[in-house]
Amino acid sequence: MFLLLACSDPYEAQKGKPEVEVDTGDPAVDDSDPPVDSVDTGEPPPPDSDGDGWPDDEDCVPDDATVYPGATEVWYDGVDQDCAGDSDYDQDHDGFLAVEIGGDDCNDTRADVYPGAPEAWYDGVDGDCAGDDDFDQDGDGDPVPGGAGDDCDDENPLVSSLAEETLDDGVDGDCNGDPDGYRFQLLDMSSASGLQGPRIGADSAYVMIAFMADSYEESGTLYASAGLSHYLSVDEPLAGSVGLSAYYWGSDYEIQGGMDFWADDEYQAWAYGIQYGSTRYLLVDVYQASTGFFRGTGWSYPTSKPFADVELTAVADGSLHVVGCDEQLGFLTWMHATPAGYFANTDVSGDDVSDADSTACVLNLAEEEILAGQPGNNRTLAYKYFDEAGLVYEGADPGWTAYDIEAETSVSSSALAVAEGASSVLVQVDGITQRLVGGGATAVDISVGTTGTAYVVYADGSGEPWFAWGTPGSMSEIQLDTDLSAVDDVDLYLTSSMKVVVAARAGNRAVVGVVGI
Repeated sequence: MFLLLACSDPYEAQKGKPEVEVDTGDPAVDDSDPPVDSVDTGEPPPPDSDGDGWPDDEDCVPDDATVYPGATEVWYDGVDQDCAGDSDYDQDHDGFLAVEIGGDDCNDTRADVYPGAPEAWYDGVDGDCAGDDDFDQDGDGDPVPGGAGDDCDDENPLVSSLAEETLDDGVDGDCNGDPDGYRFQLLDMSSASGLQGPRIGADSAYVMIAFMADSYEESGTLYASAGLSHYLSVDEPLAGSVGLSAYYWGSDYEIQGGMDFWADDEYQAWAYGIQYGSTRYLLVDVYQASTGFFRGTGWSYPTSKPFADVELTAVADGSLHVVGCDEQLGFLTWMHATPAGYFANTDVSGDDVSDADSTACVLNLAEEEILAGQPGNNRTLAYKYFDEAGLVYEGADPGWTAYDIEAETSVSSSALAVAEGASSVLVQVDGITQRLVGGGATAVDISVGTTGTAYVVYADGSGEPWFAWGTPGSMSEIQLDTDLSAVDDVDLYLTSSMKVVVAARAGNRAVVGVVGI
C-alpha cells in the first residue's frame, strides 16, 4: 500500500491570511499581542512609536498618539493634530490669523470674512472685520430702520435722523420726511383766552415757551390773568411738552399788551403790563428755582391806558433791562436790576418819559439806547439811557416805520431787526443792512450767532411766518408752513447746540418748531 502525500511550501498556504496568535499553553511564551489586521508580506511592519496606528514616517508627530492624519483638530493650541500642515491659527484658511490669538480675523470659521473683504451690508455679518455696525453703512451713528435706527439715506453721512436740516436744498437731511428743513407741532393752548406771546427762554435742560393770558382753564377751573410756560427738552424740543407751569393773578387784575420772557438755571423772569384798579404797572415777575417762589417788582402809573409793547433784555453784567411803551398815553418806561434784585425788590432803577406814543420799543445794547417806533408818524425815536441818571431824548430817525423792533448783542456781533409793515423787515448786523423780500411785516424776532450769522423770524402782512438766515447782503429766506392762519406773533431762540427753535401764535393756537440751518 502506498500513501501518497502532497508536498508543499508550509508558508505558501498562509499567504493572504492574517496571522493568528496561537495559545501554546507555555507560560514562558508571550501570546497576549492583539491580532495584526494586515497581510503578512513576510517583512516586519514599519515602526509606529506612539501606537496610534500610523507609521512613524506618515505620522507628523510619531511620539504623540493624539496626533496623526485625520485626528480631530483642536484649534489655537499650537498643535497640528490632523497633520494637515496648515496654520493652527487660521481655521478658515483665508490667510488671516484669528483674533483669539491676537490676529485680525474677526470670524475664523468663515473664509469670506477677513480684514478688507468685500462687505455685504445689512446681513448682520461684519464681513470686512472693520468693527462697525453692519446696519450703518455711512458710519453716521444712525442705523437703517431694520437695524434699530432711522437713517433714510445710509450712503450719505450728512443725512440721518440725528443730523440738522439744511434749509431749502431739496434734501431731507434729518430724515423727518420734509426736505424743506423744518418741523412744527401744536402746543395745547386751547383753554386760554386773550393769549399773548410766545416768548422763548431756556436753561441748561429745558426750552420754555412762555405766554400771558387773560384767562386759562385748568381741570375745569377758570383762572384769570395767567402766566403760562410749556417746558420742552433742550436737546429734543420736538419730543413733546415735558410739562406746563402756570401762575395766576386773579380777576382783580387785567393783563395789558406786550410781554417778554427770560430764563437761566436759577431764575425765570416774565416782563409785562398789568392793571389793578386805576393803577397800571410795568411788572417783572421772577421765579427762583431754588426756593420755588414767585415775586414781582413793578413801576406804577396812575392811568388805565394799556402797554403796546414790553421787551426784556439780558445784559452781560447779569442785569435784566425792561422797556415798556404805549401809543395812547405816550409813556416810555425803562427799569433794570439783576434777577435777584427783582426777586427781592432791591437795587431796582428806572426812568420814564412822556410824549413817546410808541407801538414798539427795545433796548439796543450796541448803541446804549432805547428805540421807540411810531408807525403813525413814520419815525423811530431814540433815547440815550444812563443806569442812574435816566433817559435823554436823542432824536428821531424818519426812515423806520417800526411796528416791531428787536435787538440782540452777542459776544462778537450786534443785530437789529425792524418790522416796517409794508416795507417788510430791515435787518442790520454790525452796521451792514439788508431788507428782506417777504410781503410786509408786523412782528419780528432776531438772534445772532457767534460767527455773525443772523437768524430772523417774522410774520408778513397776510399772517404767514417767514424765516431768514445769513449775513446782510447774502441772506436767504423761506416761508414756513405752520398750519396756522393769520399769525399774530413769532419768536425764536438759538440753543447752545445751534438748534433754531421757532414759535408762532394765531389767536389761542400756537406751534413750536425746529428749523434746520
